[in-house]
Amino acid sequence: MMITPAKAKVEDFARPSFYLAGPIENANQGERTWWREQAAKALHALGFDAISPLGKENWGPRAIVLSDLRSIEMATGVLAWLPHDIVSVGTAMEIWHAAVVLNKPVLVWGQPMAGGNPWLLHCAAGIFSTLENALVHIQSYQWQYQDPLVQALRDQNRLPLPNPQ
Repeated sequence: MMITPAKAKVEDFARPSFYLAGPIENANQGERTWWREQAAKALHALGFDAISPLGKENWGPRAIVLSDLRSIEMATGVLAWLPHDIVSVGTAMEIWHAAVVLNKPVLVWGQPMAGGNPWLLHCAAGIFSTLENALVHIQSYQWQYQDPLVQALRDQNRLPLPNPQ
């Protein structure tokens, strides 16, 4: 199921899900939607829902950001598209928030696997050249919400441990 927070109820977030981060502001309608529709269909077949940030065209900036942050908090992880030719400040912030603030797994596709940006290499649990490769990676895990992947990443010192305050 594709969850659109603009129309969602709390119970819509009961199943494990991935927040679909990617360009919106600097992307055309096709670029915003085609990959999210493909990802949602594939994720559903794997037992996940997909959370789409689309559908907030008439919302103010504060409402959009708070809705996106809440959606990321409710998601199991983030699947992010980072194409080379479309700048997306919001996507970078969503990746940072999910990975560093919430310790959630972030899988990025559309980037080379080696020699990438150090910020992205620090935050991403996996970097893939294609959506299909990212989905194969998701399928390869025995997911129990986020725990197995996050623990493996912590064991590799790729994600910070939560602050024990």
